[in-house]
Amino acid sequence: MFVFIVPLRSPETCSNWEEVSSLCNSTLKSIMQQDSNNYRILLVCNLPPLDFTPNERIILVQESFSIPNSWEGGIGDIYSKVKRGMVEVRKRELIQPEESAFVMRVDADDLVSNRLVSFAEKHPTSDGWYFLIGYIYEIGKQYLFLRPRFTTVSGTSNIFKCNYLDFPESMDTPSNEWLESVWQHLSVNKLLKPKGKKLNPLPFPGAVYRISPQNMSSTHVGDERFSTFKSVLWKIFFKRKVTPALIQEFTLPEFH
Repeated sequence: MFVFIVPLRSPETCSNWEEVSSLCNSTLKSIMQQDSNNYRILLVCNLPPLDFTPNERIILVQESFSIPNSWEGGIGDIYSKVKRGMVEVRKRELIQPEESAFVMRVDADDLVSNRLVSFAEKHPTSDGWYFLIGYIYEIGKQYLFLRPRFTTVSGTSNIFKCNYLDFPESMDTPSNEWLESVWQHLSVNKLLKPKGKKLNPLPFPGAVYRISPQNMSSTHVGDERFSTFKSVLWKIFFKRKVTPALIQEFTLPEFH
């Protein structure tokens, strides 16, 4: 079993709920293009996106989560929703005590490769993978950027193999009694080392991190330490044309 957990922000924290809803719906559509059906999606939210279409593979976990009013609160909101999704896995018995499952957090505006589930099925003994490379896509453009060190810019960048006890029994389960690292995306292997686990690099780009034109900056595609000249060279070197193959693999909505 492969479980995608999608934490969605609440309408009260958005300046444009319609846009956030549209992005989330396209994220769900992207996930559902997997070339294996052995997966479930847990959409964890205060309110589902506008025009949300129920599907047998989507489990809607809708609760009255606290509304964050700061950046730190927003991070805590993601943590709470990912943990609540993990709780739901045990609650719904998607995994049995003698089983394991692959789990991936997916931010509600990103897109994922349609090869993830089938790849995990071919490597059942692996502890999981981190996304060494991914793509950055500025919405509306005819190109995207290949991004090394993808885990430093996107939370949609790790797959974990979780045993039954890695899933919290409830929201009150202490952090040291479940695989809390699932919600993280930075320094994951350092956090997993005490548990005897290690993620390997995924051998292909696993996700697309989408950004709007107004927040595009060199820090997304290059390095904030670069000069403007080096940043331009970086963008040229890693720029990729949007191809039919990429459109199909990631379900880029602007091209459908």
